[in-house]
Amino acid sequence: MDDTDADITALRKGKRVSKKSAKRAEKDNDKLKSAEMKHADEEVEKEGWVRSPEYRMFQDRVTAVHFRIDLEFDREYVSLLRDYQYQKSSYFEMTAKCKALMDQLKDHTVSEIFINGLQSIMVNIATSVCNAVRKYPGIKSKLEGQVILASGERMVDPLGKMSLSGIYSILYRDYSKASLDAFCTMLLQLMSEDQGYENSTHNPEIGVQKILQHLRAWEQLDLYAYMSKDKLFTVALLKSYHQKSEVRIRGVSIVIEFVRKLELGDSTGIVSGDHSDMPIFLHLVDWIERVHGASKKFGKGEASASMKNANVWNQRDAGGSEHAAAAEVTFDTGQDAQGPYVNAVGRDPLVQVTLTEGAAAGRRVPYTATPLQCSICYVHGTQEKKKSGNHWPYCYLGQCHRCHMFGHRNSQCLQVLSEELTASQG
Repeated sequence: MDDTDADITALRKGKRVSKKSAKRAEKDNDKLKSAEMKHADEEVEKEGWVRSPEYRMFQDRVTAVHFRIDLEFDREYVSLLRDYQYQKSSYFEMTAKCKALMDQLKDHTVSEIFINGLQSIMVNIATSVCNAVRKYPGIKSKLEGQVILASGERMVDPLGKMSLSGIYSILYRDYSKASLDAFCTMLLQLMSEDQGYENSTHNPEIGVQKILQHLRAWEQLDLYAYMSKDKLFTVALLKSYHQKSEVRIRGVSIVIEFVRKLELGDSTGIVSGDHSDMPIFLHLVDWIERVHGASKKFGKGEASASMKNANVWNQRDAGGSEHAAAAEVTFDTGQDAQGPYVNAVGRDPLVQVTLTEGAAAGRRVPYTATPLQCSICYVHGTQEKKKSGNHWPYCYLGQCHRCHMFGHRNSQCLQVLSEELTASQG
C-alpha cells in the first residue's frame, strides 16, 4: 500500500514537471520566434537604411572625415619624423663636439701643467739673473730700463717685474752680437784646435765636427766682418805661447780689455810709425815688453835688426827701393833733440829721439811738436797716411798728454809748459 502511494505520488510529480517543462519550452519558442521576427525586422530596416540616400550621404561624410584624419596624421607623422631626424643628427653632432671638447680639455690640462712648469722655470731663471747682475751695476741698470718686445709691447723695468721675455730682449739687444773681444777669443780658440795624434789617426771625423761647430758659430755672429791683419797677428802671437803660460793667459785679458776700450771710445788706438794700422797688436807687444822684460829681445841685436828690416820693407812697399834707401839714410841721420823747446818744433831742424819702449824700442824717430797733426803726412782730420809728398819717415800721429802737442810721445816730451805755442810745420 505504501509502495503504490509512493508511485502515485511520483507519477503526479512527474506529470507536473513535464507540464512545466512544456510550458517553459513553449515560452522559449515564443521568445525565439519573437527575436527572429525582430531580427528580420531589423534586417529589413537595415537593408532599407543602407539603400537609402541618407545612408550614402552619411558614408560619404565618414569617408571624407577618415581622409582628413589620415591626411593630418600623415602630415604630423612627417613633421615628427623630420624633427626626429634633425634631433638625431644634432645628437651625433653634439656627441662629436663633446668628444672634441673633451680631447681639447685633456690637451689644455697637459698644456696648463707644462706652462706652469715653464713659468716656474722662468721665474727661477729671472731670479738667478737678478741675483747675478747685482754685482754688475751697468748691466743691472740696462735691465731696469725699457725695451720693446717682439710682440710690439713696450715694457719698463723687466728686471723688477721678473719678466724673462723682457730680460732676454735687453740681453739679446745689447750683448748677443759680435764684438772685437769675442772675435779675438773665438779666433784664438779656432787656431788652438788640436785633435792630437790618436784622434787624428783613428777618429779624424771628430776634427771635422769641431771645426764645423766653429764654422756655425762664426756664421751665426758674422765674425768675418772683424777679420783684419791686426786681429789675425794678435791672435797668432798669443797662439805662439804655451796655453798655460802667464804671458798667454794674461795677454788674452790685456787684449780683451784694450779692445773693449776701443769699442767704448776710451782709447783712440792711434799709433804712428810701422804697423800704425795695428793698434791691438802693438798694444800687446808693448805690454809683453814692459811686463815680461821682452825689451831685451827687441831693443838691440837681432830684434832691432828685424824691426829695422821690417821698416825698410814697409818703405819699399810704399814708395819703391830708391825711396826706401833714402828713408834709411834719413832714419840714421839727424841731431838728437836736446830741448827744452819753448816754441813748436817742425821737421826742418831734423831733430830725433830714440824710442825706449814699445815694439820699436831703440829706433831713432823724428821729434816734432806741433799744435795739429802733420798735414803733410796725414789727410786732414783722419788717420789716413798720404802716399806721396809726405815726410819720410812719417811724423808721429799721436798727441802728447803733457804738452798737448802732436809729433812725440809723453815719455819723449821736451817742451816747456807755457802758453799756447804756434808754429808752422816745415
